Amino acid sequence: MRLKHEPLYGFKAHELAFRNADFTLSSALIPNAQGVSVTPEWRVPYAINSWGLRDREYPAGKPPGTVRILALGDSHIEGFGVRIEDTVVKRLEAALNAPGGPRRPAVRYEVLNGGSAAYSPLLEYLFLRQRGLQFAPDLVILFYHFTDLPDDTAYEARTLFDPQGRPMRCLPLKRIRAHGRHPVERWLSRHSRAFLYLEHKLNAYGYKRFIAPHLRPEPDVDVFAAYRGSPDEVAAMWARNQRYLGLIDDLLRARGIPWILVSYPSAAELSPEEWAEGRGARDLAAGRVFDQPSVIASLAAFAQARRVPFIDVYEDFKAERQGPLFYPLDGHMNARGHEVFAAALLRRLTARGTQTARWLGERD
Repeated sequence: MRLKHEPLYGFKAHELAFRNADFTLSSALIPNAQGVSVTPEWRVPYAINSWGLRDREYPAGKPPGTVRILALGDSHIEGFGVRIEDTVVKRLEAALNAPGGPRRPAVRYEVLNGGSAAYSPLLEYLFLRQRGLQFAPDLVILFYHFTDLPDDTAYEARTLFDPQGRPMRCLPLKRIRAHGRHPVERWLSRHSRAFLYLEHKLNAYGYKRFIAPHLRPEPDVDVFAAYRGSPDEVAAMWARNQRYLGLIDDLLRARGIPWILVSYPSAAELSPEEWAEGRGARDLAAGRVFDQPSVIASLAAFAQARRVPFIDVYEDFKAERQGPLFYPLDGHMNARGHEVFAAALLRRLTARGTQTARWLGERD
């Protein structure tokens, strides 16, 4: 089993210490869990707070003079491959609170890391309803990545909706149970690849036999559809993204919470050297630099129509010369990439005369 399946199940064995299947959010981080994320390119500690966020512990009630910002996004925002203090979220928090920063006197910013692997607008809407609003954020920043296109398409097939057509919960793929927390099962999950393999196969059988017949068929979606999908395919996927972004907008506006949309590029859009080793496994031509996906223009148009501030840091990444910014095999941002991301985001947030700069300066 280790010879054949170690790349997948070795990674999963470590991940199960702090991440589990979730029958509302498809998957979620485990509150108060600790572990280590291990790949051939990194070994990074993980500590999950009592709210189920990869972040430090925060008081349930905001202290006086505190402005709380909730960041939502996928694995790039969660911080695959980097320590929590090196993520764009924590770097932004440090910059906002630094002496001489944009904050007003006697105001402190908390930037909560609500990023979670493979999340997209549908799951981010569910997360806000189920957990995020409990944190009483003063501002929400939603980080959009072009892989959100196929993600929402896949999740929709496993989602249960209320009579008004709003998502209620998204079931995990090929699972009829979450991984158990019994000490014996935890030990087997960590040390026995055969146990993980058989447990997965039994769950997949149960899912196919008892759950899948009651759901829509799972679509076969290309994670890089934004690069190589037809215009009609991309338009259909974007329609789903737009629907769930609209539900997020409605939800936050009803509670008087402002929010910001942020877009950021992938390694394949920057240079032939970025993510050079891992492209082959994704059937992406080595050495090719892809144009920014057309869906980003659709995202900007959505933000304009909804009067939501929109920040795109594509040009900031393209202009950066001190790389690499991404891991060569995995393709996630490294610590340098997060540093560039946070600096660009801070510049855009605090640019003179912008809506976000006024908001940061006026809150107390």
